[in-house]
Amino acid sequence: MTRLILEQYSKLHQYDFYYDAETPVPLITSELHFRRCLLLTQASEAFPECDWYVWMDTDIYVQSMHRRIEECIDLTDPTILYHVFHEKPWLYPVNTGVKFIHKSVIHWEKEIYSKRENVLIPLNRNW
Repeated sequence: MTRLILEQYSKLHQYDFYYDAETPVPLITSELHFRRCLLLTQASEAFPECDWYVWMDTDIYVQSMHRRIEECIDLTDPTILYHVFHEKPWLYPVNTGVKFIHKSVIHWEKEIYSKRENVLIPLNRNW
């Protein structure tokens, strides 16, 4: 369902859309946590002319189909290369399952992904 909604939203606003459900995902914690880096790299290869790439978790939803992303956040500031969002304030137009990456830093995503096996990820957390 999420995929169909995002495809409709992208088409409505003339955004390119990349969705990968075919690349195998090893059930290893490091692969699961760093998969977004791999998929962002693949999207940049599929759409090299884009200025911004967006990662979205599969459980996100679009609150307003008729609002463009550019109405919610400023993508024109050349000093901002990443947009990452926090849980609060509530009702912010973009949630934490969304990450914007400027094309000039896609190489960082590649580098982060290449280091995935050397990162300690705690499996049991005390929140």
